[in-house]
Amino acid sequence: MRAATRLPAVGLLPLLVAGCSLLPTGREDGEPTLAELPEIPFSAAPPADAMPASRERAIESYEAFLQEAESHPMRAEALKRLADLRLDQAEHPGGDDAPPPSPEQAITEAVSLYARLLRDHPDYDAADTVLYQMARASEQQGELELALAWLDRLVERFPDSPLVEEAQFRRGEINFSFGRFRQAEAAYQAVLEIGSDSEFRQRSLLKLGWSRFKLGLYPEALVTFSRVLDLELRLPNGSIVAERPDAGRAEIELIEDTLRVMTLAASYLDGHPALGRLMEEIGERPWGWRLYRRLGDLYLEQERFTDAAETFHAFVVAYPLKIEAPRFQAAVIDAYGRGGFPTLQLAAKAELVERFGAATPFRKANATLWLTRAAPLVKRNIRELAAYHHALAQKSHRKADFSDAVHWYRLYLASFPAADDAPHMNFLLAEALMEAGDRFAAAQEYEKSAYDYPRHSRSAEAGYAALLAWEKAIADRPERRREIDLLFVYSTARFAEAFPRHPQVPTALGRAAEKLFGAGDHLGTIAIAERLVALRPPPAPDLQRTAWTLLAHSRNRLGRYGPAEAAYLQALRLTPRSDPDHAPLREQLAAVVYRQAEQLLAADKPAEAANRFLEAARTAPDPKIAAAAHYDAAAALIQAKAWQRAIDTLLEFRRRWPKSPLQAEVTTKLAVAYLEAGEPASAASEFAAIAVAAKDPALRREADWQAATLYEQAGRHRQAVDAWKVYVKRHPRPLPQAMEARVHLVRLYERLGESAKARYWRRQMVKADASGGSGRTDRTRLLAGQAQLALADEALREYRRIRLTIPLERSLKRKKRAMKAALGAYRKAASYRLEGVTTAATYRIGEIYNHFAKALMTSQRPKDLNAEELEEYELLLEDQAWPFEEKAIEIHAANARRSVDGIYDEWVRKSFERLAELQPVRYAKRERVEKVYEATP
Repeated sequence: MRAATRLPAVGLLPLLVAGCSLLPTGREDGEPTLAELPEIPFSAAPPADAMPASRERAIESYEAFLQEAESHPMRAEALKRLADLRLDQAEHPGGDDAPPPSPEQAITEAVSLYARLLRDHPDYDAADTVLYQMARASEQQGELELALAWLDRLVERFPDSPLVEEAQFRRGEINFSFGRFRQAEAAYQAVLEIGSDSEFRQRSLLKLGWSRFKLGLYPEALVTFSRVLDLELRLPNGSIVAERPDAGRAEIELIEDTLRVMTLAASYLDGHPALGRLMEEIGERPWGWRLYRRLGDLYLEQERFTDAAETFHAFVVAYPLKIEAPRFQAAVIDAYGRGGFPTLQLAAKAELVERFGAATPFRKANATLWLTRAAPLVKRNIRELAAYHHALAQKSHRKADFSDAVHWYRLYLASFPAADDAPHMNFLLAEALMEAGDRFAAAQEYEKSAYDYPRHSRSAEAGYAALLAWEKAIADRPERRREIDLLFVYSTARFAEAFPRHPQVPTALGRAAEKLFGAGDHLGTIAIAERLVALRPPPAPDLQRTAWTLLAHSRNRLGRYGPAEAAYLQALRLTPRSDPDHAPLREQLAAVVYRQAEQLLAADKPAEAANRFLEAARTAPDPKIAAAAHYDAAAALIQAKAWQRAIDTLLEFRRRWPKSPLQAEVTTKLAVAYLEAGEPASAASEFAAIAVAAKDPALRREADWQAATLYEQAGRHRQAVDAWKVYVKRHPRPLPQAMEARVHLVRLYERLGESAKARYWRRQMVKADASGGSGRTDRTRLLAGQAQLALADEALREYRRIRLTIPLERSLKRKKRAMKAALGAYRKAASYRLEGVTTAATYRIGEIYNHFAKALMTSQRPKDLNAEELEEYELLLEDQAWPFEEKAIEIHAANARRSVDGIYDEWVRKSFERLAELQPVRYAKRERVEKVYEATP
């Protein structure tokens, strides 16, 4: 039961003034004293039928018995009972009709009777009880010294008496009331040594502590009071706690008073070291932190601020993983603050963070309670440390101070990334880095503040500050200029996306576009510049002009000549004619128009190309460029076979640029035009003159070309063949023209029916392109690819010609050899990666495999097979044919997949058709869809 294991609730405040009675003032009602202890019943009594019915009659009976029975064996017992009755009469007067004696008289008579008993019967077996009652009576008479004497006699004569425990306790109480603390200590210690679990033991433990405290035995007193706390703070399950939630008011007062006196004892010693020694002696206690707290608070009351701080800190050092430790470190900070020690306070704040922060052993040990018990303190102190060092750095301008501020800001963000003020702290971190001169890191942190958190009051400010920081970071790290420029661009894009109405967005986009263009990132330039010109309301004209100019240049560099032309026109619209940039912009405009003409020419649209060439000639401010464009227009018209227009254009060229080095070429072009216009005589005359007189290799080459061409057009094929051979021999370069000449040779030989020679020149075309180096063009590759495709077609025809006949092994060998040759030829054609060539070659390869599978199945069968053998032979052929059919499917499927990339020519379509035959379940529906698609207008 709790009452048996815990001290009675006795207020300790009266003991602080060392009260002089057995019962301290202010005690709880009902607390027993020596005089109030229950009466010990007689160990023996007269028979019940001999006892009178009332106390007064009993007294009369015992008195009469004693007068008559001088030597009766029960005389001693009768004396004791009579004395007990008199003592009871003093304590409980009244009860009978006869008037009782006064309490004083009754006690006096009781004492006299007890004394007579001891004198007449020194060997009385209940003498210890008599001595106890003598002390009890003396205490009621106020004779404490006499009561003490009787108790001394009791414990001396009867050390084994069951009354010794209470007697020692009463001895301790009387001695304590007289200030005889040494004797009181011995008495209380004697009670404890008995080892019972009585109320006297519990009271003795408390009073023993006070006795030792009064004697100045503070270490011993601390140990004793510790035992008191252990009893008071013990739960029913036996565990000791720091605070008991079920404690009553009296128990709480007892605990508080015990802590208070222990605090005083420690302060009378050497303070917190005394508490440390106590804990070493008794072992760690859950309530130990309360002692450190009270001692520190005592020092604070006494304005001993450093002593208070050291006391609080001693607990932190001794118990760094205790959940109370952060509050103690906070108390250290408060003590130094109240004492006016800012340097020590600052160090204490740093220590709190280092000991109890988010990445400390303390958090691991207190994972559940860290958020509520430590995190608020850590958060507040990191904020204060960061603010202090930032303010200090702004005054001192020392890098070390900025580094300290940066450290605390970073630690805060790492520890509390989701805190409400994290965006603001991130902004302050960026500010500190900026002020410290680390603009690169500052820009990164500004971006985090702007974009890595939900929108806050300084988001836009942080976003723009990041741009300024990136610009300034180049001066810090010039070797990383390109990287920083790209980071600036990326940051600008984020800024414009997040804050489109910010007044600095247009300027930032303009700077980003310039940086991207300078870095050669034309796709990026286009993206930013298009964003800039699309702003509403439109940016300032100078920014628009910059954007359109960069947009035009980048599109031009990427070969997007049509969009580039539109951008140049916009830039020119915003550029006055007097501006130095006007002429260069016109040149660029003419150039992109010219490039579009070239593209039209390459796309076999020479008439349209001629119109664009003429437009370029009209636009270009440079006469040389204009002349070249005009000439190319004539050439395009010739290519378009617009002979009359070509003649008119060439004549105009001759008039406008008589000194142009292209005049000789004009003669040649005119010759051609005349010829094509139905004036072969004039044309022949022109070419004859050119061939004889030309010194310029190019001109001679052109003359040779035209001569051969005219021979061919005139139907004089043998002479044309000779002329083309001469051309190829004399003019192997430029490769494109030489390739075209070989094309003519191939065509002529085919017309002449000389297929072997045509095959030879196709091989020459492939060879010439392969060795053409930088002279190769898309056209030469196309011609070579087409030549190779034609060679492959010849190999295919040879392959198809071979039938699988008996003996199968021999014909199969020939067939496979031809198949290998055809496959190699088509694969070589496909390697050119030309859309029409590659798809055709791929289709043919698939067909070769498909044909081989069918050839196997339709091959000649041995005639000497019976039905069963023939069936096995058929199965064998199917096994042999199946991989080739699978390969055919694979090749056609690869060709068909090109449609995903937008390639859908005749050969891709045929692959789909073949797949529909080979795998109808999968491809027949697709084929129908493709046909519908083709039929859609």
